[in-house]
Amino acid sequence: MIDEEFIQLSENLSKIDEILIEFKKAKPESLVYKVMGNTSKILRSMIKIRSHIDDAAFNMDLNDWIKNNVNRADQFQRLQVPYEIFYSIGMNEEAYRVTVELYELANYENNEYWKIVALNNKGVIYLLWNRYSDALECFNIVLKNNLQLPLDRIFTSHNKVICLKKKGMYR
Repeated sequence: MIDEEFIQLSENLSKIDEILIEFKKAKPESLVYKVMGNTSKILRSMIKIRSHIDDAAFNMDLNDWIKNNVNRADQFQRLQVPYEIFYSIGMNEEAYRVTVELYELANYENNEYWKIVALNNKGVIYLLWNRYSDALECFNIVLKNNLQLPLDRIFTSHNKVICLKKKGMYR
């Protein structure tokens, strides 16, 4: 469990430990745990699937399936996931911080898709902070750059409409 003693005794923290400590500091009343273990064994012990399929005729190893079908998170997703978590629990300053980091990485790597994702995230946070002009600026860039993205990755104008309504410029 992440508690005051853990926080005080920790040195050379991993990124996950830092994030867990940030959660604990932001919401001291909540219980925060770090669970370490063999994920595939945990999944096998927790998921008991009863199947009518004959094991001899159809055999699939969970580890092989995961290896072949689940992609590891890339450097961009490793920043987007904390954004989603922070945003979902109302830790907007932290969500903004990882969004800025995501944008800087996307800019450095010249990855247009993740730049647009980061700008959209930034605009959402600005909306929450009632910074409608800043949010509108982000959403305008996002919508302008949508034309460069594959169809399955296009952002909608929903956030821009919300922003314009808040500014009294759209009915």
